[in-house]
Amino acid sequence: MKVVSVGGIVSDGVDYHMWIEFPFSQPASKLERARRGGSRSPVIAQVTREALTMSLGIRILGADEAESKALREALLMALDTTTAAVALVVSDDDGGAERYRYVVAQGVDEQRDEAGPGEYFVATLVTHGDTAWRAVTARQETWNVTASGQTTVFANNGGLPARPVYTVRPTAVKSGAGFVYKRFLPIVWRGGEASWHPTDVVDGGLDTAAMIAGGKIYNGGTGYEHGVAVSVDGVLRKRWFGNFNTSETKVWVNLDWKAVNSLSLAAGFGSGDTVEEIAVDEETSLWLMGSYPYSGILMIDNEVFTYTGRDTTTGVFSGVVRAAKGSSAGAHVTGATIYLIQHDIWLLYGGTGVWYNEWDRSGPGGYGGDVDAYKPVIVLTTSHNGLWVFEEFGQTGAAYQYRPGTWQRGGEAAGTGTVGDPWTGIELYNGAAVRTESHWRLPVSMRLLGAAVIGRGINYQPEWGGWTVGLYADGGSPYVNIPSLSDGTGDEVEFTLYHEEVRHTEEIRLSQNCMGAMSVTVDTIALYWATTHTPVVSMGPEMALYDMALTLENVTTGERLAIRMAMILNQQLEIDTDRYVVTLLDDGSNQYQAVSRNTRRREMLMLVPGDNTLRVTETGLAGVTVYVGFEEMSYS
Repeated sequence: MKVVSVGGIVSDGVDYHMWIEFPFSQPASKLERARRGGSRSPVIAQVTREALTMSLGIRILGADEAESKALREALLMALDTTTAAVALVVSDDDGGAERYRYVVAQGVDEQRDEAGPGEYFVATLVTHGDTAWRAVTARQETWNVTASGQTTVFANNGGLPARPVYTVRPTAVKSGAGFVYKRFLPIVWRGGEASWHPTDVVDGGLDTAAMIAGGKIYNGGTGYEHGVAVSVDGVLRKRWFGNFNTSETKVWVNLDWKAVNSLSLAAGFGSGDTVEEIAVDEETSLWLMGSYPYSGILMIDNEVFTYTGRDTTTGVFSGVVRAAKGSSAGAHVTGATIYLIQHDIWLLYGGTGVWYNEWDRSGPGGYGGDVDAYKPVIVLTTSHNGLWVFEEFGQTGAAYQYRPGTWQRGGEAAGTGTVGDPWTGIELYNGAAVRTESHWRLPVSMRLLGAAVIGRGINYQPEWGGWTVGLYADGGSPYVNIPSLSDGTGDEVEFTLYHEEVRHTEEIRLSQNCMGAMSVTVDTIALYWATTHTPVVSMGPEMALYDMALTLENVTTGERLAIRMAMILNQQLEIDTDRYVVTLLDDGSNQYQAVSRNTRRREMLMLVPGDNTLRVTETGLAGVTVYVGFEEMSYS
């Protein structure tokens, strides 16, 4: 073994000569022992590899003192690894099989010699990361798969397992399998913090009647509603429909939102300009930028951008890809509004694609298998993103406590009741000759514009006074005041009340604080949200979809990677098994959730030394290219 270079300094026999003392040593192992009972000796519970320390000998071959000084300075600068490790490159004695490992210089010591000071040095190098050597020239292989079940053999000539980068690119439309169309649904959230907020992701603008007539929704014998799915951040989620098979279909999904302000564009650009960075207006936006994630999706006017970095000091989004998610590049003026798109949402349909809500097992409490456990309480046909209509208010049972829009009891325990199950009405009452307080409350995250309350009730003792019943939007005075309900006969009085006034609130409360016997039952509540705080929904163009459900298997080891992702033809999904990173190369987005493995250990589809037989399986596969890149590894 001979040294080729370290930190870019070449051992060429002209300026420098380098060598490693004891080059074939192996680092020590750290042993963790587990004690056993009685007189039995402990067992080794875990073995971890320590870093390897090496001695690198260096001779300066300068022709005179001035040249030697310059060479010494360059060497010491290269071995100043206080900020970053450097590569130590070696080869076989004949110069072949170059390989490297990253090292940090723990020290560089001058060795006094009769040749004079500053000619000989010994650098103590400590490995950073893998102690194994990696081949300098990475292997790059291309495998064109034309049918499910095809195999090929990749040879790993190193002495250790290799951790490849697999890149999968669909090249031909699948036959008779999965969804074949998708549309991006960018939503600008303008409300406050919200968890499991029912959101119509198409804003009532999906014409499912025309889609069914055009053969773009699959029935499959179980109903057309199962032929439309929604992907949120790479995962198919539960969705519920309103007015299906009409031109005004609503698609409701429970989403988590956070309060995020918009930003301003510091410098405009044209539709044909290359854009790699987006700068925000420092005066108006820089302090708001910290609430944006480190990578994500932006929208300016109607154009969608992705980014992979953001700097709150300079106010710059970096790693920008413009005209993303099927949008078109446009011209944007200085000061244009920059919106954060908090969720990567896609509508999937067509082909033979089907989706059932019970397939999504996520959700609080572990009730994912119940199709109604997380269904929004609001009326899905008449409600929209600017209006919530309640004709039910909740449902009894542990599985239904997480239904978004459920009203919650408060105040005097005996002062609230329900009608039916699910609750078609909520009741407030006082059965005592004293003042009591009870209420129903609903946490909200948008400003209230108007409210309608329909119900019935009675005040049995109006002469006692002290009647206070109403719908409150921000504490203080009632938003909708329900007057004392008495007609003198003891019969219930029906009421329909409406009020309009913009109020900021974090909770809607239906409350009573009355003196004497009374009862109020509310059958319907309609809440109108201020238009300045409702989400803004738009739909991208229809795009041909490759509904990837592919398995990449190393038959030699039995390890498998399952890839499930809605892609577009010729998009490339990169799976870096060394860094455990999954990236859609077209926009730089993280897609780790798209890949699962059949082993519980951390490793992802390694290539063992020798021949490895890889196999690809996918129903309907007609064309997929798999690129495999890896560095062969060895101890010597």
